[in-house]
Amino acid sequence: MISGIATVLLLSGGIQGLQAIATITAFPFGIIIVFMIVGIIRSLRQEGRQEQQVEEKEDW
Repeated sequence: MISGIATVLLLSGGIQGLQAIATITAFPFGIIIVFMIVGIIRSLRQEGRQEQQVEEKEDW
């Protein structure tokens, strides 16, 4: 199925058509990855703050 779509795109629009479709298809996944990175950074910062609070309580 996918190879058929790629063949049709190559025959109708050449490599530029195939590249355009690949870029358009990959764009939503890029957005999802950016949100995942932001979430991981926020989570790591929050975890670091919690660890510092625990260390401060233990030192007291």
